[in-house]
Formats: sequence, structure tokens, C-alpha cells
Amino acid sequence: LVCGCCGKLIRGKYYSHTFIDGYFCESCEKDNTKCSVCSRPISGEPTMIGGKRPLCKICMKTVLLDKDDYRKVYDDSVKMLSKLLGEEVYHEVSLDVVDDISKVREKAGFESDGKELGLFKRKDNDFGIYILYRATRELAYETIPHEWAHAWFAENGHQLHLQWVEEGFCQWVASKILAEKKYKRGLGILENRKDLYGKGYRYISMIERQGGGIDAVLDFVKSEPPADLRREKK
Repeated sequence: LVCGCCGKLIRGKYYSHTFIDGYFCESCEKDNTKCSVCSRPISGEPTMIGGKRPLCKICMKTVLLDKDDYRKVYDDSVKMLSKLLGEEVYHEVSLDVVDDISKVREKAGFESDGKELGLFKRKDNDFGIYILYRATRELAYETIPHEWAHAWFAENGHQLHLQWVEEGFCQWVASKILAEKKYKRGLGILENRKDLYGKGYRYISMIERQGGGIDAVLDFVKSEPPADLRREKK
């Protein structure tokens, strides 16, 4: 085996990453900076996006540097999502491309771990989506549909659903776009997440499989949830 990072013959232990072709030697896997998008070890000095996000050469080729490209991804996503869900969002939803999502989140009163790529923000009738500048095209096609789904949920979803259910619905919506665009790696990562997003996604996907497809999912999120899945009224 040849290391996909340093190009040297691998002698001894080797590593692989889910949904990424190739193998990596122990030295590169343990000592090299990892790509913030695909997690592969980076050979040499990494390209830093936004001063804090290392990207490998492969992912760097797909980074959106023109902010107009985000609008194209948004328009394309909304067209597909409106057809998928059978309904558009009647509020006007602004799209802002920002250098630091964490600052936007903190200003809006949300916690941040510094790793977020997007945010849906609502203030009364003002709906807005924020996405991190210099995201890869694949991440843009995951993040924008996810955040747009929050806007859809704000208008159509039952407000007593637990947060992980809403996040799961938004991940499920994003998965439909990733599948449509044939982004298998992003779809695979989404399906295997172990956090509340993954938990919610698998729950919504189960409703789709067992309940009769997309209509079953939409009926579920629009309806009052069962007692064990209901958030407390404020």
C-alpha cells in the first residue's frame, strides 16, 4: 500500500477514513494536520480558510470563493425543495455569507462550538440564513437546504416537536438534496452522525420508510407530537 498523503510505501499499520479513497501511514495520520472537510491528513503546509479551517488540495478545488455562487446554490436548492415538500416558504428568506458563523450565533443568543457552517435566524417575520464563506460546494448544498428547512419548519412544523426532531427533519431534507446532486460522501457522513442531528435524521428516515414515504414525514412534523416527544410549553 502507498500512503495517500506522503506517497511513500506503507510499512506496518495503516489508516483509512470513511467515504474517502486511499490509505494513510501512521506518521501522516498521527502527525499531520487534518482537512476540516474530509478529515484526510494534509501533506505539507495546509491551506487555511478563514484563518482557522485547514483544507486539503482536493477539497480546496471545490471551495466557493464568489459569493454569487452561494445564491446560485440557494436558488437551485429552493427549486428542488419546493418540489420535494410541495410548499414554498412564504416569508422572504435573506441569505448572508459571513466569515464567522460563531459571531453571528453568539450575537443572536445561541451557543457556538466554532464549527458551525450555517444558521437560520428568525426575528418576528424576518427570516435569514447565514452560511460560512469559503465552504465547499458540497457543504453548501448540505448547509443551505438544512437552514432553509428550518424556515419551512417555522411556518409549517408543529412547534411542540423536540429540537432533535426538528434538526433531524432538516438533516433529512438536506439528505434529499445531497442524493439529488450525487454527493455520496456527504450523504454517508450525514447518515452516520452520532450526535442529536444523526439521531433525529435516523428517526425521520424511519418514519419515511415505515410510514409511507415523504407524505408520512410531512404529516408527522405538521402534527402535534406524542407525549414522549413533546417539548414543554413556555
